[in-house]
Amino acid sequence: MEVIPDFSDAQRWDSYVEKHSQSRFCHLFAYRCIQRAYGYIPRYFAFLRGGEIVGVLPAFETASLLFGKRLVSQPYTEYGGMLLNCDVTSAEFAEIAEGLGEFLHANRLLAIEMHGRQGILSDSLGASFREENAHEYAYLSLDRPIEEIWKKVVTYQVRKALQRAERSGIRVEQKTDPGTIRNTFFPLYLHSMKRLGVPPHTIKYYLECYAAFAGRMQIFWAIRDNTPITGLLGFSCGRRVNVINIVSDERYWEERPNDLVHWEYIKWAHNQGFEYFDFGSVRYEGQRRYKQKWGCQIEPHAYYFLSGSERKEVSTFNSSSSGMKKSSDLWARYVPGSVAKAVGPFLRKQLVR
Repeated sequence: MEVIPDFSDAQRWDSYVEKHSQSRFCHLFAYRCIQRAYGYIPRYFAFLRGGEIVGVLPAFETASLLFGKRLVSQPYTEYGGMLLNCDVTSAEFAEIAEGLGEFLHANRLLAIEMHGRQGILSDSLGASFREENAHEYAYLSLDRPIEEIWKKVVTYQVRKALQRAERSGIRVEQKTDPGTIRNTFFPLYLHSMKRLGVPPHTIKYYLECYAAFAGRMQIFWAIRDNTPITGLLGFSCGRRVNVINIVSDERYWEERPNDLVHWEYIKWAHNQGFEYFDFGSVRYEGQRRYKQKWGCQIEPHAYYFLSGSERKEVSTFNSSSSGMKKSSDLWARYVPGSVAKAVGPFLRKQLVR
């Protein structure tokens, strides 16, 4: 097994990623765009057998004041990690792990942090990688007619919410362009992140993603009285659509615009021929209830670490911890919006989240 660091053939890379059943948008070569927003160094590994790609690992070299120097796959998303052929053997996986370990040691990096193991279609992880930050993720299968999903998969609670939204005169449109991102999405995003107690990204992150992903990035908007009140942002890749941000004006929540944009995005994904609609992580009971009402399958998820030295314990960020809950509450209550906008991107760069 040949381990190629800094693989540079974008066409071959994306061809492999698009065909893999577990690929997400962050596996695509285009996600290297976050280098321009945050300065991380892309380290894209390809694993070759006889000259043919049988696996990839996209990652970024990060230098955090909190967690030191490490590779992260991938920053700012709950997904990442390896995509491998299903016929990669345990012995070949061991060669991959050894090659990655040598890269860590040679570059004085503490560890590789992988967000998930969905792309490893066997039990090959073995003793190489340590599991941390266990949680779950949710996805909706689009393997049946949309009318059947409406009648038999989503719950009555969802159907009732959508009827209420429509009676309120809310309509949905898909609109994604730099002006919309800058003037409509980002102000609502800052407001939503402040409410949640989460440091925001810089707008450059979203504009760079738009420029890199082009038609793969969509924002579905709930419009009331010609005013956008909710936006749902996601990306498409391979067989999947992933939603990553919902931004909204809480004054309209009772009219259920959040449910309506999800449903319209789901219908769009189904019409485009995608097989799965990823709802993202499940870290607390409220998230679980919301995603279950859509008929989502919920499966285990975690972060996986390969150490670059004999020191096996490498600290990690856990957004579900009690300490982070307290920090979020304090941020939401006491940090002014102007300060959050200025300081948030620096904190996100250090957290690599």
